[in-house]
Amino acid sequence: MPIMQEKFGGIAPKISPKKLPEHLAQKAENCRWQGGKLEPVAGILDKQDATGTPLSLYYDQITNTYITNLTSRSYVRPFLAGDTYKFTYYTNGVKPKLYAFGDNHFDLTIPRPTMGSITVATHDVSDPLTLVQMSYAVAWVDGYGRLGPLSGPSSIVSVNPDDPLWSVTVAKPGNPPLSWNPGSWRIYRTSTGSGSTEFQYVGDEAFATALHTDTTAPDSLFEVAESDLWEGLPDFAEGLTLNGSSLFAFTDNEVFGSEAHIPHGFPYSWGFQEKVMGLVSLSGGVLVLTDGRPYLLAGSEAVNMQVLPLESSDVCLSTESIVDFGSMAIYSSTNGLIGVMGAKVVNLTNDLFDKESWPLFNPKTILGFQYENLYIGVHETGAFSFDPLTKDFSTLDIDKIHGWAYNPEEDQVAVLYDLGVDRRVGLFNEGAPLTFTWHSRIEALRSRGLTGSMSWGSLNRWGW
Repeated sequence: MPIMQEKFGGIAPKISPKKLPEHLAQKAENCRWQGGKLEPVAGILDKQDATGTPLSLYYDQITNTYITNLTSRSYVRPFLAGDTYKFTYYTNGVKPKLYAFGDNHFDLTIPRPTMGSITVATHDVSDPLTLVQMSYAVAWVDGYGRLGPLSGPSSIVSVNPDDPLWSVTVAKPGNPPLSWNPGSWRIYRTSTGSGSTEFQYVGDEAFATALHTDTTAPDSLFEVAESDLWEGLPDFAEGLTLNGSSLFAFTDNEVFGSEAHIPHGFPYSWGFQEKVMGLVSLSGGVLVLTDGRPYLLAGSEAVNMQVLPLESSDVCLSTESIVDFGSMAIYSSTNGLIGVMGAKVVNLTNDLFDKESWPLFNPKTILGFQYENLYIGVHETGAFSFDPLTKDFSTLDIDKIHGWAYNPEEDQVAVLYDLGVDRRVGLFNEGAPLTFTWHSRIEALRSRGLTGSMSWGSLNRWGW
């Protein structure tokens, strides 16, 4: 007797094969659903060799090249007005870094200097009514013009600015490690006669210059120092994420936020009891995923963000599983794939898996990435695809993938994958169509007084 199958769906292992809805499958391997049609996923199209055994991949738009790395990395291109240097920022597990024009790698963090000595020239200080109290501070400026954190203040000195012989000589601080691309040092001053108790700009000196002599009148100071509260990212920070015009990163249980449009100055931080697993930029703020509950740093910029605990106990099991789908973040948890939209947390696969079937996909080992409308998950023993909208879930029989990168120039997803014993860079779903299988539910048969059951399957290379 003919069997009519009007719709094909994915698997739902939590449901008995006899109780599956008509469109769901006992087995769906290498399946993709396009416009109501069942089609095969394509294989990986080999592109180039990957030197060694890298674990991460990045597409650099400036140089139009793929960058492979032996350690896990996160990259961002900060939104900077007049970005003539085409900065790219990244973490490498040791020190946060930046590079310009695809080359010249330096530390992202500019160190906070230790204030040098100051010397007051001999002049008339006999009349206390003419004296002005002054204190100095300095900051490094790198070769790209990025300003670093302000030093601590010098001792307070008294000068008579009415005496033409007055001056204060400021000594350059001792040289820090030079891995941040030093360019100059900047001098600031407070003075009771300037009408401000804040540090104000005095002048710049080349990095090689040892001394600065200040003779600036108190009423000539205007620009206020902005970097007194800035800090650099700590070593081993990871997970660089842009939200609005601020940059975010995290360490073990702390998240750091930069000043708006200053992606190297981090005056803001938030601590958590749980271990931070990853960050995702959402429309309402920054999602903080932990090995406990999720949180939202709610706000438009780091300066006004507040910690909002989300109503969920869905832990994040794998940093590599976290994928930014634009309006939604998806990650692997104990009971399935979790989606977060704003402050709403949902188990996207709740109708498909239970506590016995989901562990078969090794959720602690999942590496996730987005391909068109699909979440692709690669785990210790296999892979799968999942459509967050339709909830169609298919296993994938593909080569082992270790990293991925999106190429917006070609609208392609490149992957680091194993081809035999070699690690290669290839293009996901750009190769030959894979053999796919769709195996129906068990159907009850009743005909001419006979009863029984059957299921049926398809092995097809091209699709229905």
